[in-house]
Amino acid sequence: MFKITQISIKATTLGRKAVNNVAKGKINPQKFSEQLDTFYKNAIDIAPAQKNWFKKVKAWFSTFANNYRKAKAEIKQNVEEVKNYHLHNSYIDKISSKDDKKLTKITKKFVTELLSLEYKKIKNEIKILKKEQKLNIQTK
Repeated sequence: MFKITQISIKATTLGRKAVNNVAKGKINPQKFSEQLDTFYKNAIDIAPAQKNWFKKVKAWFSTFANNYRKAKAEIKQNVEEVKNYHLHNSYIDKISSKDDKKLTKITKKFVTELLSLEYKKIKNEIKILKKEQKLNIQTK
C-alpha cells in the first residue's frame, strides 16, 4: 500500500473517532490541544457523526477522498519547501535530474514520516482524553 494511502486512512479513522467520541460524550473538546482542535474542526467540516451504517460508510469514504487530496497536496508542497531550503542552504544552483529524483524520494519519505508521527501523537492524545473522561465519570 502506498504511504499516502496509509496516511489518508489514519487521518480519516482518527477524524471519525474524534467526531464520534465527542458526539457520544466520551471526550470533552474543551480539553483539546491546538493541533487536535484544528484536526477535529477539519473532520467536522468534512462529515459530522452519523447513526445510519450506510451513511457512516459513505461519510468515511468521502472523508478519505478529501484527506487523500489534502495529504497529497500537503506532501508535495512540503517536499518542495524542504528541497528548496536544503538546496538554497548548500548553494547548489544546478542539480541533475537523477539527483533531483533521489532528493525528492528521500525528502518525500522524510515528510511522510513526519506526518505519520503527527497522527500517532493525535491518536495518543485521543486515548489520554478518553481515559481522563472515564476517570472523571468514575470519581463523580
